[in-house]
Amino acid sequence: MALEFISPRAIDIPPDGHVVLAIVRNEALRLPYLLTWYRKLGFDRFIFVDNDSTDGTREFLLAQPDTYVFSTQDSFGQSGGGAGVGWKNSLLDEYCDGRWVIVPDADEILVWPGSETDSIKRLTGWFDSIGAETLVMLMIDMYSDKPFGQIGYLPGAPFLDYSPYFDRTRYYSVHTQSCPFRQYYGGVRERLFQGLKDPALDALRWYAPTISKVALTRWRKGQQFRNSTHELKIPVKVAPMRGALLHFKMLDDLPQKCAAEVVRGQHHAESREYKVLTAAIAEAPNGSFYDPEISLRYEGTQQLEALKYIKRDAAF
Repeated sequence: MALEFISPRAIDIPPDGHVVLAIVRNEALRLPYLLTWYRKLGFDRFIFVDNDSTDGTREFLLAQPDTYVFSTQDSFGQSGGGAGVGWKNSLLDEYCDGRWVIVPDADEILVWPGSETDSIKRLTGWFDSIGAETLVMLMIDMYSDKPFGQIGYLPGAPFLDYSPYFDRTRYYSVHTQSCPFRQYYGGVRERLFQGLKDPALDALRWYAPTISKVALTRWRKGQQFRNSTHELKIPVKVAPMRGALLHFKMLDDLPQKCAAEVVRGQHHAESREYKVLTAAIAEAPNGSFYDPEISLRYEGTQQLEALKYIKRDAAF
């Protein structure tokens, strides 16, 4: 596992630092706003693994004052169990022991009940006071009502200005063997997976992605993420709250990303999700995933609370 540290300054994370760690590949479109969002929440250090980007991602990150950048050309799919998990676990053990960390993808932004006027330090301070060490979050897929290629998103703009819709749907959970012992499913990707018309993709129809994560965690050396960041190896107390990661995969570049990742084949199950999304884009009415019977415009965390997607007192 060859990770090369390429930043010009040494890593310095204070004991009370709040860290974002992300693996990225060709995410120059999303990274400016990703940093803006997490800085506003109060995260003060950012560790990135650049996995052989060619679009200026690496150069952009190296120019930031609060980022530390590692580089690798190794396979994302073969890192310690896939999905870059080996890279994540090793860097967290090395640099983040005892710190609160979030490990999102470059297209995921954290919200929780009342987060519009809250801060990450107040939130994790409360978790510390009750002994909680991780937060379960639903990943809510956001999309536009415009066809792919006409959304018009530009780097640095708020994601929600361009992809403000999500599916009003029943999220459901199943019991699992690893912490937090429950995984959630639902949302637009499940709708797309189950609605495939191409009979050649029948075998993929019922494999909708897991949409819950425990990516916000007080890291302890020896802990390990499993199954991307859906589970933890060592059980810890789960916070009595449910948050969300608003997920902005579905911008104009999605068709190109799907084509590239199907060829690379480094994502889960030989990039099965990207194969399905390619078919779903081809079948989408008017070139968009928007459905007036299902789609809701995002209005804020109070709306998500009313829908019971996020909760102040979630029970697990």
